[in-house]
Amino acid sequence: MKKSILNFSVFTAGFTTIVTQVLIMRELVVIFYGNELSLGIMLGIWLFWTAIGSGLIPRILPDTQSPHIRVALLQATLSLILPLLLFFIRIIKEMIGVTLGEMIGFVPMFIITFITLSPICLIFGLLYTTSCHAFGSFIKKGSESIGRVYLLEAIGSTIGGVFASFIFLRYTNPAFSFFLLCILNLTSAILLSSSFLLRISKTAKVLLSVFLIGYTASGFIFSEKLQNIYDKMLWKGYDLVATKTTIYGNIVVTRIGEQFNFFENGLLIFSAPDKLTAEESVQFALLEHPEPKRVLLIGGVSAGSIDEILTHPSVERVDYVQLDPELVRLSRKILPSEYTKSFDDPRVEIHYDDGLRYIKNSHEKYDVVLLNFPNPFTAQLNRFYTVEFFREVIKRLNKGGIFSFNVSSSENAISPELSDFLSTIYSTTVAVFPEVILLPGETVRFIASSEVGLLTSDPQVLIERLKKRELKTKYVREYYLPYQLSKERQNFLKSRIYIVEPDKINRDFKPIGYYFDTILWATYFSTGFKKIFLGFSRLSTINICEIFAFITMLIIIINLFKNRKERSPAIGIIFSILIVGFTEISLEVILILGFQVIHGYVYQHLSILVAAYMLGLALGSRITISEENISKNSFSIFRLLQLSMAIYPLITYGILLILHGSTSTRLISNVSVWIFPFVVGGAGFIGGCQFPLANHLYLRKSSLKKGSAGLLYGIDLTGSSAGALLTSGFIIPILGIPNTLLLLSFINICALIVLLISKMPAQIKD
Repeated sequence: MKKSILNFSVFTAGFTTIVTQVLIMRELVVIFYGNELSLGIMLGIWLFWTAIGSGLIPRILPDTQSPHIRVALLQATLSLILPLLLFFIRIIKEMIGVTLGEMIGFVPMFIITFITLSPICLIFGLLYTTSCHAFGSFIKKGSESIGRVYLLEAIGSTIGGVFASFIFLRYTNPAFSFFLLCILNLTSAILLSSSFLLRISKTAKVLLSVFLIGYTASGFIFSEKLQNIYDKMLWKGYDLVATKTTIYGNIVVTRIGEQFNFFENGLLIFSAPDKLTAEESVQFALLEHPEPKRVLLIGGVSAGSIDEILTHPSVERVDYVQLDPELVRLSRKILPSEYTKSFDDPRVEIHYDDGLRYIKNSHEKYDVVLLNFPNPFTAQLNRFYTVEFFREVIKRLNKGGIFSFNVSSSENAISPELSDFLSTIYSTTVAVFPEVILLPGETVRFIASSEVGLLTSDPQVLIERLKKRELKTKYVREYYLPYQLSKERQNFLKSRIYIVEPDKINRDFKPIGYYFDTILWATYFSTGFKKIFLGFSRLSTINICEIFAFITMLIIIINLFKNRKERSPAIGIIFSILIVGFTEISLEVILILGFQVIHGYVYQHLSILVAAYMLGLALGSRITISEENISKNSFSIFRLLQLSMAIYPLITYGILLILHGSTSTRLISNVSVWIFPFVVGGAGFIGGCQFPLANHLYLRKSSLKKGSAGLLYGIDLTGSSAGALLTSGFIIPILGIPNTLLLLSFINICALIVLLISKMPAQIKD
């Protein structure tokens, strides 16, 4: 019974870890506007503090003869910290003076995440090491007890990933979700205490049971009210109209006077009324076409844009693609009917789909395609500014069709960073479309045509078309156009745009557009951080390979001099686990981005990919957890697994290439959706097999040394932390996904070489 309760406790720890990670990341995304850099920072710091908790803290804490009780105390502490953590996240933006919807710099982003995640992650890391010692009373072999904890946590994380997506994110608010986690951990703590404390009276057990029941009842009664308090704290100073969390993000509606503001993940996506933005986003493109009949609007402002399209007398059909149905539903519910009546116009059809997936699978042809998204400051948005997407767009255009989108710029001053960003987007556009013009302003309007000689930037021509179509515009009219499109402004913009080198073209698998946009973002907050980004941009795949080759040679030399007669495997095992941790998290990031590129918005499938990775980890660790599987040929198997990890990125590369070119039909696309979890799970399987072997080879004794249970786990997490930070924020945007996979293969070959020159001590030699 005691062993079963301990199994449940470790399972609970894994379950809580992954669900908490998902929920906290969703909360911080609202503050950090959710680009991949912020997600990489969050994941990297999460793994860093967990590594400290598992590898360093156990060496500082005094030894305990009752690790089971320490596990119970840690889980009881978790049940108290989780609600406070949500409270802290909701007030921290006010503490540092950040307004919701305002972009935040790298340094405060790092500090907020570093402080916020520290207590919870230290506990999770310490729980792992303490649980390993607790299992020592049942399993005498130290490496096997570590493997058992690793397996149970992986199973808990697998199930937690599924629950996070299909239950917590869909049907519960954050306050109730954290409350359920509190109940789960408090129950585990009470069960552990009752089982392993010899002197606990029946009265104490009854009181604990009554407390647990009362705590549960109060949570069900008051969690909704608590969530309302949390929401008002986060949006203090705003007239909060509505909040809604969907599988796509967090939607908030506020009101200032007669204007309604719609936020998604903390960023303002549109306001109503806002006629200037609506006119500018639509009228320029439609005026370029002599007679637009069929129009496709992808994303963006739902209130006003469709109305502007319908003002053109020739328009017969408008297809509006919006990913999240809740945005349209809230618009209908909250906005005055005059702003939403266009949704019911017989010429308008709304498609709830990802814009990329819709345009790839649609067979419709259009006179004008309007892309209405923010800058490509995330890889998810970057998909709509690549050569591959533009090629799909041009297939959907009728003869003489028009394609238009906007990106941020400046009226009178264009910095070198902004020039690089605009030039990358411009070069990517002209690589597909035969004619492209740029219209200056606070946003640069890119207008492209499928044929040469159709576009004009002459304001007088556009004014004549306005009059001919009898358009009653308020801003885009005769007094506005000559100023906005003056020769001086157009010539200045052209002087700051240049054609970039072919390797700087924005592509699906090399999202350099969002990298340059990140550099542009960094210029507003930190010159030093901008220099780091620019420094990374000068590195090539060869440069990074040379760095790892030098590190490998250094390790080999140290190892040779350390023990000339019999080379120790310890340093090779540590280096291998570090590289494998880096590789696994990098492969997970790559496959998430690859899924996003091929299939569209990834959040609704993210938990499945995470769960598949954890399931692979669990299966792999289960195979090598028993003494029978790891006692013979262990070092040879360890080397073989390292070779497998070197080959796996190349296999992943081939699979991505095949899937990227084979999703032209909806049937094939639906089948390929389920290939990704298998590929992610394969990476987890190799790492899951290798980790118990590493502990067996490294410890080489029946009992655990102080702190040794968490040493390799901490090293694994350190590698994963570096992979999360570097791969998502720097390596993929600079090198692209193919070269990143080649780099991962190379660094695993380096680790394999170190292992090949190492030998096991004679007493456990293969």
